[in-house]
Amino acid sequence: MKEFSRDEFSLFLDALLRTLLELRFGLNGWDRLSASENSGLLADAVDTVLHDEPIRQNIYNRVRLTDGDSLLVQDKVYLDTIRDLFRERVISRFRLPMIRVDPEVWTGQSVEDWKGGRDVLAILTGNEILSIAQTVHALEEGRIGVLRPHVRVLAVPRSYWIPRDGTVYGGVLAGKDGKSRLVRFERPVRIDSAVVLNLPRKEEIRFHRQLTFEARENGITLLNPAGRVSERADRKHLAHGCWERAGIPTPAHWFVPKEWTSDQVYHLLLKVAERVSSVYVLPDDSTEGDRVRRFVLRSEQVEHPLRHITGNIQPRHDALIREECGNVNLYHDDVPKRAVLRVNVVKTSAESRFYSGCWYVARDASSDVVSVGCGASILYLSEGRRQLVCVEKAEICRVPEGVVDMESIKSLVRRAVAALEDNTPDTDRLSLIAFDLIPIWDRYEESLRWTVLEANARPGGLAAADRIS
Repeated sequence: MKEFSRDEFSLFLDALLRTLLELRFGLNGWDRLSASENSGLLADAVDTVLHDEPIRQNIYNRVRLTDGDSLLVQDKVYLDTIRDLFRERVISRFRLPMIRVDPEVWTGQSVEDWKGGRDVLAILTGNEILSIAQTVHALEEGRIGVLRPHVRVLAVPRSYWIPRDGTVYGGVLAGKDGKSRLVRFERPVRIDSAVVLNLPRKEEIRFHRQLTFEARENGITLLNPAGRVSERADRKHLAHGCWERAGIPTPAHWFVPKEWTSDQVYHLLLKVAERVSSVYVLPDDSTEGDRVRRFVLRSEQVEHPLRHITGNIQPRHDALIREECGNVNLYHDDVPKRAVLRVNVVKTSAESRFYSGCWYVARDASSDVVSVGCGASILYLSEGRRQLVCVEKAEICRVPEGVVDMESIKSLVRRAVAALEDNTPDTDRLSLIAFDLIPIWDRYEESLRWTVLEANARPGGLAAADRIS
């Protein structure tokens, strides 16, 4: 008989679900079950397993819970949670790890033991749970900098947040053994400060504003509030304008209001084609690579980017045309791939700054850099530095690791922060913000040059961040 602790039993149930559903739908059945139109089919299939009495009895004949009472793991809320997390894993094609689910509700004393006299820093996030678990560890371990001294970190999915009084009734935390757990509280727990991350892509900006309002209404310190600085980060042409005025390197760009006619867009594209040979076209408030497309421009052929702007972006969104730049790729999986350096900046009340970073790498040699959810991968900072190559005219040469000057990178992002914060109230400034940097290199230069591509008010990739000393 196999012995499990109560929260480890949820890992066993996850493995059991995967095995039984593969028997029913086949090894390739995940293609079918992960499709959005089949979400009901997946839910029904999981419920059939979890509530099937012969299966349940067989489990209890083979498994002994170390804490005894098996009734705990028949609780409907517990089983529904297992189902929802398993669905997340299916949709991610099992790229997300399972986390332990504690079936026992935490008492007030359990919460106090976990807090150990420290404040609670909440990560206010969307409905997904598994994708934020490793970020909890990164914040707890201080790998992105000291957001708040002496805190315990709790990732709070939207359904666990009580907006009317700034309390939560559960979330994802790192246990004393260092393992991720999803827990429920007997009584709502007050949080002291919060950071907003990992919101649903299509509603990201709106939910950021809503959560900012709710946190401020309840006297909670929000470290990355929606405000003038976040708006400049979200509206890409505003960020580029701030950096241009401050003399900070940033790609050439052209703003296309959603009210423009097709004829106006066409004539702008002709002018752009006279200046640059290739561009990216995207919504001005695009997140996670949403509708970003690359085009090679010729003055006599601008119909493709024109159709993308007028058909896929307008009339609901403003568009941005942005020059493609950069000649340094990351040699990964035996091919050079486009990559950007993500640098996170954490600012404390004492105006001290901490820096961390990672590399976002395109899916393959022909793809562009997008979010992890859209196919990109993330590499740790030190790992990526060893794999940089310069690509020009089909010639590839290795970039020496020593030309990556971290002090110049920190200086650049300090200037980029100051430019975004220029003439803004203190209440709108961000204690956490990230920047995407594009590397450029001439083999006769002693260090890489960097172009600031974007700012991120709700940065992803924190779980893979390395501290920059």
